[in-house]
Amino acid sequence: MASALDRPSTELIRILAQLVHLSAFVSGHVLADGRPKTGEVILEALDIDAQLDAWEQRQEGIWLVMEEYEKDFPPKAVFDGCYHVYTDMWTARVWNHYRWARTMVNEMILEFVECYPVSSGPLVSKIQEWRSRGCIVRVARDILVSIPTHYRHPGLEPHHRRLLEKTSGGAGMGAAGIPTLLFQIKVAGCAPYVPSSYRMWAKGILETVWANTGITQARTHAGSVSKAQERDSQGAVDLGAYPDEETKPQIHDLGSPFASRYHVQQQEQREHKLPQHIYMGVEMPGG
Repeated sequence: MASALDRPSTELIRILAQLVHLSAFVSGHVLADGRPKTGEVILEALDIDAQLDAWEQRQEGIWLVMEEYEKDFPPKAVFDGCYHVYTDMWTARVWNHYRWARTMVNEMILEFVECYPVSSGPLVSKIQEWRSRGCIVRVARDILVSIPTHYRHPGLEPHHRRLLEKTSGGAGMGAAGIPTLLFQIKVAGCAPYVPSSYRMWAKGILETVWANTGITQARTHAGSVSKAQERDSQGAVDLGAYPDEETKPQIHDLGSPFASRYHVQQQEQREHKLPQHIYMGVEMPGG
């Protein structure tokens, strides 16, 4: 039986196994719009997302994440000057497994809405669509902000690394962990609805890893992000594309799915104002 400190990781493993099983089923079967099985698949994806959301909300104590800002970080090495502080590298790695899974299940939900409108109509509300989009953007950003904990960018100076070592054993994982991190960066960089700046930064990190380590997976994933950039250039996604004002969710109905849920330094403690992101016609802080 898992201890209280280990329970979050064991709980997450069970949810990830369910997601992998669902993804394999969808990949290996032809679903038809309006059929009962398609509705069951959509409901399972919604259930997995609800489980992941509940998992995130439950975390406390050693599992809490702190987001901090430092203006002097090289922009190519640290996303928006922000980085995470975890209790240790184990919790940091578990959080990133949560993040790629949360991103992918919400992508799946939105794909179901697009491909199976009859089946998804009664199951996925417009508010849920908006939440899924917002969740993808938020969690993709968290993956990018987390990277300095796991990878020592060559552009970091010793005084930068001392800050990142607030996470016990942090600021670098062993070579065996790099492929997993590269996959997570690819997930963030290729995710739908993320700003172009996210894709550009993720691609830059992947190209840096390729140049400094020769890991071919980094070059392959950078190519995947480039393809996502090409898709964006062929037709930008309108996050506010609703048929009429009555179906467009309002901010007071939703909270802020784009906003970080971590404890962030108070705005007045920072020497600059973080950039604002505009989504759905609603202005919300980028941090």
